[in-house]
Amino acid sequence: MRIPPILNKSRLYSYEAFYKATEPKNISRYDYKVHKLVGDLITAQFDQLFEFDDIKLISNRVDDLTRALKVEYECETIKLSEYNYPKYIAKLEALKVYFELEKYHYKILELLRFLLFRIKSSDDQSEIEKELTKKLKSFISEYGFPKKSKPLFKDKITHKLTPELDMPPDTDVLEFVKQQVDILFEK
Repeated sequence: MRIPPILNKSRLYSYEAFYKATEPKNISRYDYKVHKLVGDLITAQFDQLFEFDDIKLISNRVDDLTRALKVEYECETIKLSEYNYPKYIAKLEALKVYFELEKYHYKILELLRFLLFRIKSSDDQSEIEKELTKKLKSFISEYGFPKKSKPLFKDKITHKLTPELDMPPDTDVLEFVKQQVDILFEK
């Protein structure tokens, strides 16, 4: 019986940290948004990894997503490596990844290149960006990635907190403390 190799989570975390460190500076551009979405995908996938063989599964899922998007947007025959990309793509390409993440890293780069190429080559960049964002978010949600939610105004605590002593609710706290101190000194 073969024992699968142990998954080294620190390698995953260092890859994820490096990816986040390459974040573009201009947050209003589409390349920042694409970088952030793919970062959310990486985080969601890494949270689901428990065994060494799971890396191969998520690599295949990213590859399937990229292929499906290429077919949907009729970009199957385009060589993505021939186009100009933001500087962070070159930084990611230069990254020497751990052997177990090599295929996954290549698939992530391919997805990034496709998303950036498709948005840049579109006549209506904001519309295609919205479409791709929607598709990626639905893909990410399959992993159960937690959604941020703001508490509603009515959920905030509005009642006055009182110490759990033998104190009536309408008593002034300072007055109550003075009384308790006086009682202690009288004994």
